[in-house]
Amino acid sequence: GIGGRPGVVEFKPADLRQTSMGWVVEPTGLFDTLVAVSDETPDGLVLYITENGCAVADSVNADGEVEDFDRAAYIHAHLAEACRAIVRGVPLAGYFVWSLLDNFEWAWGCDKRFGLVFVDFDTQKRIPKRSASFYRQVAITNSLPAETPPLGATGVDGAGNAKAEPAADAVG
Repeated sequence: GIGGRPGVVEFKPADLRQTSMGWVVEPTGLFDTLVAVSDETPDGLVLYITENGCAVADSVNADGEVEDFDRAAYIHAHLAEACRAIVRGVPLAGYFVWSLLDNFEWAWGCDKRFGLVFVDFDTQKRIPKRSASFYRQVAITNSLPAETPPLGATGVDGAGNAKAEPAADAVG
């Protein structure tokens, strides 16, 4: 087992993308979880996704921008699965990205960056990332673009696929 816990196994398929934390990215798991929870809860109980995000090795480029293509694609792919769950009848009432700002992670300190806004921890300067712009447009339009955001240098989207399949036009 993992960490001395019997019966716990770790499985990381080579064909699935991983975050900089080493976590497997599989957006369809969000759909499956939402459907399962919805099926097991009383009628009328709405669901919220209160933390969904990924750590990416962000840096500020020569133009002073943070082009976190992989995070934007990750969010797109997970929102597409959330939309698919809504179409399926899941009473999903909200989705919150983890996190607004790069922050201190208890196990990793300031090494792992989850935020939509880059924080220079020495100066406290904040720079909205490409993913912040993407998520802003989703919030303003209450819709998910059919196309995934431009891909990062890895050549795959945040789900580890060539392109995420859009599930629905409206988020809510």
